[in-house]
Amino acid sequence: MLAGSWAFVDHVGGVMVVAQGGEVVTGLLFMEEVAADMHALNQTVQVSLYEYPCEQLCPGGAALDELMRELE
Repeated sequence: MLAGSWAFVDHVGGVMVVAQGGEVVTGLLFMEEVAADMHALNQTVQVSLYEYPCEQLCPGGAALDELMRELE
């Protein structure tokens, strides 16, 4: 069984397990220890969306039109 000996940051070890065969590896997961936080990269808010003001969640047609112009 892979789970007992698996180091989730060992990319090479994971590739070797797949290359050696003998086991069907499903859900192989790698984690980058020095990667930036997902919320910081995506600039998400620090509160739940349930608590976030509706006016900011739904800024209106003018704001959406501006966003579409930026994305062209």
